[in-house]
Amino acid sequence: MKKRTGILLLLCAISFSFLCCNSKKKEETAKESVNVSRFAWLNGNWAMPGDEATITESWKTINDTLMEGRSDFVKGDSVIPSETIRLYQRQGDLYYEPTTAGQNDAMPVAFKLTSFSDTSFVAEN
Repeated sequence: MKKRTGILLLLCAISFSFLCCNSKKKEETAKESVNVSRFAWLNGNWAMPGDEATITESWKTINDTLMEGRSDFVKGDSVIPSETIRLYQRQGDLYYEPTTAGQNDAMPVAFKLTSFSDTSFVAEN
């Protein structure tokens, strides 16, 4: 009986190790295969009307590791630049990097994407 229990425990340990290794490999493969082309749905012009002004964004894909965008406030005939934006891949990670007019000495701030779907993403700093 002790011999059977030992063999059973050994098989469980081997199975667990195998499952953990395969799971880790799948995560790494998925991370490597994701690039900014996954966010092609952003391409084009977007508008969010508000009470006082409309916020617009325009995006274009530069290559498979970089997208560029800009955001403006449109009030009447006036267009007030708000920020320039980059969405890029660096060392397997994705970043959302705005440079906002009048903030942070006009220096960009990188926000790492922490989750995403086919129509949205979350970026955190």
